[in-house]
Amino acid sequence: MKKNDSFITLVADDNEEIEVEVIDEIVVNEVSFLLVAETSEEEESDCFIIKKIFEDDENFSYEVCDEEEQERIFEMFEKKLSSDDIKFVNRR
Repeated sequence: MKKNDSFITLVADDNEEIEVEVIDEIVVNEVSFLLVAETSEEEESDCFIIKKIFEDDENFSYEVCDEEEQERIFEMFEKKLSSDDIKFVNRR
C-alpha cells in the first residue's frame, strides 16, 4: 500500500493493485475508517469502506470491512456527507 495525497494503492492477496481515492475518513472507537472510491473517469464509481489496522506504532495495513460493518459505517458517512455533492446509490 502506498499513499500519495488522497490516493492509495491497495494490494490484494493475489498481488493485484487497485488504486482508490480517499473520499473521507471517520474514526469510531479509535478505529479509522476510510470511504474510498475506485479511480475512474466516470461520473459515478464504486465505493467501499476500508479500515486502518495498526500492526505496531509505525506499521499499518488496510482491510475491507465485512458487510455488517460496511452498512453501519456507510450510514455514518451518509449523515456526515449529506450536505456534500456525494450521493450514495445502489448500496449493497
